[in-house]
Amino acid sequence: MYRRDIISWLTLWAITISSFILLKGCSSESLEQEQEAVSKALNVKVGSRGSHNEVVMVSQDSTIVKRIKPYFETPFSPLGPIEPRITVYYTKDINNDLKRFRQIIVLKRKDDNNIPEGLKQLSDTMQHDCRIVTFRDVWSAPQWVYVVLLPEEIGQECIEHIGNTLVPKIDSLELSHLQKVIARSHRAKEIEVLLENAFGIKTTIPINFSVARQSDSIIWIRSDEADIVHSLIFARIKNTKFPEKPQDFMLLREKVLRFVPGATPGDYVTTDTIIDFLKHDGLLVVRGLWKMKKQFMGGLFVAYVRLLSDGSLLYIEGFLYAPGEEKRFKIRWLEAIIRNTSFAHE
Repeated sequence: MYRRDIISWLTLWAITISSFILLKGCSSESLEQEQEAVSKALNVKVGSRGSHNEVVMVSQDSTIVKRIKPYFETPFSPLGPIEPRITVYYTKDINNDLKRFRQIIVLKRKDDNNIPEGLKQLSDTMQHDCRIVTFRDVWSAPQWVYVVLLPEEIGQECIEHIGNTLVPKIDSLELSHLQKVIARSHRAKEIEVLLENAFGIKTTIPINFSVARQSDSIIWIRSDEADIVHSLIFARIKNTKFPEKPQDFMLLREKVLRFVPGATPGDYVTTDTIIDFLKHDGLLVVRGLWKMKKQFMGGLFVAYVRLLSDGSLLYIEGFLYAPGEEKRFKIRWLEAIIRNTSFAHE
């Protein structure tokens, strides 16, 4: 309804700032500016940018940003270099480069004179002392722009509402975007066919994976890059109950992961710590830390366990070995592959 007016306001705001920057000394057009001009002429959106789980936060008030950022920058993993769950880039003014980002948060006071009337009307019924309005593909595609209307006095409830709403939303949208990127990439079709024939599943396996080991009920594939190893294990398990508590899952996982041998006989992957244990409607998602029995090595894992209609379990896990490396993108990449998996006859 009022979306067109609001997007026009956002666009005018960005153009005004960008024009000021160009007048200050940018005379030569870059390749990206040419691409944007062509996109406008063809009436299509220029492609968005930004690495996985990055967001631009726009506000004239740096104090508010400092209060919100801790919700986004909680540590992603207890292992290796400290990485935030979501990386926040703060700016007072957005420009042509920043408006290409996939995720943008605009913080505005609800009494700001430049806010369109539609948003002012929304501010009158705001919950949690603030209101978040989401827009798609404002300046590029895919893109999500969140306009956060702030009251004159910003209480802790408002700050918590912003963090508790946007962090999981951005996290989920970024994972969905990664799924689409993987689906469009070069894929290992022979492994996809192998998995479909063995388990009746359809999935998207990047071309850099190869089969490490297989049996009638378990297939382990891996991708090696220098000292970094991405592993995926697929298993269909019969005559086993769906794990209802962490101890049940650990027993199930040990049964499956004994298929992944260590460097010496008798070594295998075990569970060190469970970080998340989430059940919903016949699906279990577990995140945690793994270690190799009798060896000084370990890393992150994410496992999805699905209860099938015949009572069997479909077990899919991605586990990562990347000592000293950043792990956020790498383990999320494995999870995106898992989430692309569907059961043909379920």
